Amino acid sequence: MCRGVEEHIPNMTAAYVHPDTFLRRRLEQHAWRFDRVAGEALVVVHIGTNDVASGLSPAAIVGQMEALIDRIQHGHAEPLYVAVCSILPRPVDNDSTMGTVRETNRRFRHLCQRKRDTLYLPTEKHFVGHRNILKSYFSRDGLHLNVKGKIIFFTYLKTFLWHFCKHS
Repeated sequence: MCRGVEEHIPNMTAAYVHPDTFLRRRLEQHAWRFDRVAGEALVVVHIGTNDVASGLSPAAIVGQMEALIDRIQHGHAEPLYVAVCSILPRPVDNDSTMGTVRETNRRFRHLCQRKRDTLYLPTEKHFVGHRNILKSYFSRDGLHLNVKGKIIFFTYLKTFLWHFCKHS
């Protein structure tokens, strides 16, 4: 979903983009990359949509997100902030997953409130209007963001990063 992030957000140290993955796979295969982060840093995590579509419960998804956050932050003396993006509802599976997406995002928000150095980013608000998914931001498959949707997502991310860097 976030391919091209490097082009939209300057001064980024690294971007690990693995579309079509799941939280458990991310935890098992890719979390080791954060062991190499030195100093104060911010990790933005945008994952969970495929977990929702696969039928996992909000509790299971949030439990896996908490394990991923713990693994990312493990062993860092300086703050390693984690910003958790909300799950975007997708037009292709909205009828079957709308409730799960809402509940998971509500639980993500609460998780981030109780975890140290963890922030919640309500990215879904930019893709929903009047309680309907803004389909013009998604490709024809209803799964992935189109160019317009990526611009909206990355613009929000840049704004967040600017405020975060200014106030931290």
